Amino acid sequence: MEDSNPAGHWVRLEIVSATLSAYFREDSVNDLVLVETVADMPCIVLELVSASGERASAGVLFGHPLSETRRNAAGLAASFKVPLVDYTLPAARRAQM
Repeated sequence: MEDSNPAGHWVRLEIVSATLSAYFREDSVNDLVLVETVADMPCIVLELVSASGERASAGVLFGHPLSETRRNAAGLAASFKVPLVDYTLPAARRAQM
């Protein structure tokens, strides 16, 4: 099996609250087209982060229960052998208490 984190490139997986206001799609001639949404779309983003601050999206989730997302993210973090850091809004509120 191929190493999912070669040379320890990734140092953590973050769960982040985000809002998308546009996305790219391919049109009929395979060109990318930016499509703006009518309203902002709240979502949860899973981001792998390197020691140098490089980021790569590991997933974007819409409408999943946060508890399920956290459980699945913990499994993903384990597969990359990195810690999971939760920056969702509820986690941020708890940290301020």
